[in-house]
Amino acid sequence: LSIRRQRQMCKETVTAFINNNIFSLATNKEVKSIQIFDLAGRLVASIDGKKQKNISSDFNNSKAIYLAKIYFVDGTITSQKLINK
Repeated sequence: LSIRRQRQMCKETVTAFINNNIFSLATNKEVKSIQIFDLAGRLVASIDGKKQKNISSDFNNSKAIYLAKIYFVDGTITSQKLINK
């Protein structure tokens, strides 16, 4: 396989959002854990991924913009911006 092909195979697909006080995440890779921070950098939620690919959790925080840091079982990490309307 070429390097380009290997990178495409390892690329994660992540959809994360907050709707009606529920945080939802769907991905093609197993999730180890999720940390959600406010824009001041304070940790507001920590969620155990339990090696799942689809996760939902209560999110009863104020309406604002948040940053989700997603840790995968394979050791990779990605971030997603979240807007709680």
